[in-house]
Amino acid sequence: MKRYQAWLIIFTSFTIYAYVISTIGPVAPRIFSEFPAEYHIQGFLISLYSLMGFAAIFGGHLYDRFGPHTNALALIVLSIGLIILMTSTGLFSVGLSLLFLGLGAALIEAASSASSVDIYQERRGMSLNLLHFAWNIGSTIGPPTAVWIMLYLTSWRYVYIIPLLIILLLSSISYKISVTNSKTVISESKGFISIKKTLSISLIAMFVVSLERAIGMWLPSLLSAINVESVKMGLVMGSYWALMGVGRVFWSFFSDKLGYGRTILLTSILATFTLSLAALSTIIETKMIFWPITGFFLAPIYPNVIAWITKHQAASSGYASGLTFTMGSIGSLIIINVIGLVMNYLGVYSVQFIYPLTCMLAFVYTLILYLKTK
Repeated sequence: MKRYQAWLIIFTSFTIYAYVISTIGPVAPRIFSEFPAEYHIQGFLISLYSLMGFAAIFGGHLYDRFGPHTNALALIVLSIGLIILMTSTGLFSVGLSLLFLGLGAALIEAASSASSVDIYQERRGMSLNLLHFAWNIGSTIGPPTAVWIMLYLTSWRYVYIIPLLIILLLSSISYKISVTNSKTVISESKGFISIKKTLSISLIAMFVVSLERAIGMWLPSLLSAINVESVKMGLVMGSYWALMGVGRVFWSFFSDKLGYGRTILLTSILATFTLSLAALSTIIETKMIFWPITGFFLAPIYPNVIAWITKHQAASSGYASGLTFTMGSIGSLIIINVIGLVMNYLGVYSVQFIYPLTCMLAFVYTLILYLKTK
């Protein structure tokens, strides 16, 4: 199989995975309307998804050992999570489904990123940015589609019927292709990597991934609190992911040349600026403009973190990708619970000030790390 064909399979799987995960935010209010829970309980249940991000290290190890077979396994786990969610009868089953969705996400993130690096090692920055553009395609379609389905078909469960069928089909195709073509995708030079260097760079993901997920999970609730209509809320979230996709395509042409560390520094400070403007503005329309714009600047940060690590430690791309996603999951687990508690005691409006603070911390940490490794 040619390189671009193997990469397109990963790209397609990443797209449908993104569709599923990005709908959790818009669907969550309906789920908790059917199964009532206080904000801190909601935060705990949603954080179960992030909790399984710890399995990304295991997923990376599986990739280093078994190659692209891991992609098929990840899709199967994701489908199990969807089945449990669609048939849920209470908060327990909702939480269990989020655990499986989180595990599937961890496996997909680790295996897909590692595969992309191994396929195009000489242009890892571009390949990773374009791979994660698949996330933005799926997440752009996901939220508005979920809103329309819930409006016209009433039940939130219908949101996941078609994605489930596609995932089952993709898992079968991924397995068959990986059996016959795994040797063309797996890197031939796996070996020991520097844990210290990999860990220090991967810590950037704690801030960035947690911020992306916090926006995706809690921004719909914030928009609802400031009386934004459901259709407009779906458009805001869809625009956020769409502009992130545009950003990943745009920055993919510059990441390898500009340098991964410098790309992260530039985009993180610009994202901090737009998030601050959104938080400080008292005009709803202004907030609805600057939150989506932030997606353009957040876009290349996570892919460039992985590219930065594997540039120095290309010997084990699976482990490096898995560790990066795990660090992001740790950050998400913390911030989603913190936001749930803050909202419970200070109100929904307070969440908008956590966003720029998190992004500023990412910039400061990256600057310190960049100056040390320069």
